Amino acid sequence: HGDWMYELGARYDYSGLSPDNAKDQSFDSLSFSASALWQFMPQWRLGLALSQSERAPVVEELLSNNGNELGDYVEHVASGVIEIGAENLGSEQANNVDLTLSFDNDTVDAYITVFYNDFQDYIFLKNTGETQGEVQILEYAQQNAEFFGAEFEIKMNVGSLWRGDVSLDLFGDSISGELDRDGDVPRLPPSRIGSRLNYERHGFAAFVSVLEAAKQDKPGNNEAETDSYTRWDMGLSYRLAFVDTRDALFFLRVNNIADEEIRNASSYLRDIAPEAGRSIESGVRFNF
Repeated sequence: HGDWMYELGARYDYSGLSPDNAKDQSFDSLSFSASALWQFMPQWRLGLALSQSERAPVVEELLSNNGNELGDYVEHVASGVIEIGAENLGSEQANNVDLTLSFDNDTVDAYITVFYNDFQDYIFLKNTGETQGEVQILEYAQQNAEFFGAEFEIKMNVGSLWRGDVSLDLFGDSISGELDRDGDVPRLPPSRIGSRLNYERHGFAAFVSVLEAAKQDKPGNNEAETDSYTRWDMGLSYRLAFVDTRDALFFLRVNNIADEEIRNASSYLRDIAPEAGRSIESGVRFNF
C-alpha cells in the first residue's frame, strides 16, 4: 500500500515418533511471522520482521546412543564425536527481530541487517569434557539463550576496463550467543569481513577475493579457541554459448592462495582436520 508493503505468515507442524526401544512422542509446533517494508525515499528501504517460531527436537537429538553406556557409545562418523540424545527434550521456541536498511541505484546495491533472537529451551550439543578413548562426548541439552548479530553486503559497479565491466563486492557478518547457565553458545563462527573484485567481458569472467576472519575466543565450554585467518581466492571462467539455452562453462580456480591454516570454529573436526590448504580446481560444466 503506497510506500509500505506488509506480509503475514503462519505455519503448523506435527511430528510423531514411535521408536522400538523408547517411548512414543509427538510434538505440535506453531510459528507466526509479520514484516513491514517502508520505502521512505526512492532508493532507500527500511524493513522490520518479527517472528515467533517453534521447532520440535529431531530423532538424533532425542535418541542418539539411546540405551548405550560409556565404553559402548557409537561415534558419529561425519562429526568425529559421540553424540548422546536426551529423551526429555521439548520443543524450542524463538522470538526473533530483524531490522534491515537497504539502498540501490544504478551503481550500488547494499543492505545492512541487525537481528536479535530470544530462545526458550534452545537445543544444542554440550561438550561434557569427557572422552571415550580419544573421542569427545557431547550431550544434547536445552537452555534459554540469546543471540545478537549483524551482516552487511555492498555491490558496486566500479566502471569499465578493457571494454569489460568491473565490480566490487564488500561483505561481513558477526554473531554472538549467550546461554542462560553455561556461558557462550558453543561453536559459533567468528566475525568476518571480506571483499571480491570482479571483471566480466563477453562471456569471460575473473575474480579475486579476500576474507578476513577474527579469532574465536568465545568458543563455549570445553571447546578450543580458533585463530584468526586471511583467505585469498581467485578464478577465471569462460562461458561458450551454443544454440538456445545450451552452453559450456570452462573454469579455473585457485583456493587459499596463501596456504593459510584455517580452523573452522563451527566444525567438530577443527582440531584434527583444518580446511583445505592451497588447491587448484579446473573443469567444464555443460548446461542443456
